[in-house]
Amino acid sequence: MTADAFRAQVSAAINGHALWKAHLGTAITLGSAPFRVEDVGRDDRCKFGQWLHGLRGEKNAPQFEVVRALHARFHEEAARVLDLALSGKAEEARARVAPEGEYATTSARLVEALLAWSEEFNGTGVYPPRGHLDPAPPAF
Repeated sequence: MTADAFRAQVSAAINGHALWKAHLGTAITLGSAPFRVEDVGRDDRCKFGQWLHGLRGEKNAPQFEVVRALHARFHEEAARVLDLALSGKAEEARARVAPEGEYATTSARLVEALLAWSEEFNGTGVYPPRGHLDPAPPAF
């Protein structure tokens, strides 16, 4: 995969996942959504998740596990917010999407990790040694 193709995937992932804040805001306001909590919680259903789970050589990158774990956590948090919204717990859901809330924090960390991975990716399959960038998956 070329560096440009990789960066395009990362950019699409950031944009696609940013839309979820709007989707969740609508669900909180209306108390309904065209999405199922079970589907939202799966990290292999979105286009980026399908791409991420299908990678081969890129899985050797130090940032891969960080991104994978944060992407899964993002989907868990989105599902949690959606579940709260659909259960009539709008205030709890709003708290999670607020800037200091768990959903917003996880989303920001995912974007940071994606950008770091995009910077380190050069298309050769050779990556900086561990420790160059955030090497450890986040602790949850």
